[in-house]
Amino acid sequence: MQQRIAEVPSTHPLGPLLLDMGPLKIALRAECIHAKGRFAGALHARAAVGLRALDGALQEATARVSRPLQDVEDLQVVSEALQGVWEREASFEREAGPLEEVYALLAKHDVRVPKEEMDMVFFWKGGRGYTCEGGGGNMDQECALVFVQALYV
Repeated sequence: MQQRIAEVPSTHPLGPLLLDMGPLKIALRAECIHAKGRFAGALHARAAVGLRALDGALQEATARVSRPLQDVEDLQVVSEALQGVWEREASFEREAGPLEEVYALLAKHDVRVPKEEMDMVFFWKGGRGYTCEGGGGNMDQECALVFVQALYV
């Protein structure tokens, strides 16, 4: 949309009048930027809720499976927990897929996302051990590029 606004001539002759479109173009560009920011913020907020819910479920499952084995009863509890994880594996994938796409879209459009959220998404995608330095707690452009490349390679 901003490209289309930039293509509009700054002046427009209308008979004996010459309309100056510069202020209108500036206002439209500002509105586009503002709308993009609102949309990105709402998209990020929605994705963050889903991300935290999924991460909480994964951490809970990990805690149940990682339980120390002392006796046969502990083995049965861990076995039941593993069975639950296997049953939910497809739903985890269904939930994680759209979240990965949203975060890739946010990264592609240079929307600042907290590093810990990007690390969670990247971890699911198989990037174990991934670290992103710098950015003061926010993902910088290089980290975004690494993340997007990892999703689409």
